[in-house]
Amino acid sequence: MTTSQHRISWWVLPFGLTAGERPERIRHNARMAGTWGWDATCTCGWDSRTGGATRASVERQVRDHKFDVEHGFWTPEVTR
Repeated sequence: MTTSQHRISWWVLPFGLTAGERPERIRHNARMAGTWGWDATCTCGWDSRTGGATRASVERQVRDHKFDVEHGFWTPEVTR
């Protein structure tokens, strides 16, 4: 498996929601300003599923995913 099949997309989630509100992911772009919660997805189906963590912690998860792919440890999750 090559890493060219794996492409990361970055998403942001707004802070300040009331309890019970489900945040909607917004595709990140360079013009966005402000404080956001972060998530990332990969074209292979991998998803950080943090619900809006700090960018640094999501970057760590992305690095782990890329390492797993590169070394053959990653296998797609089976959804039922």
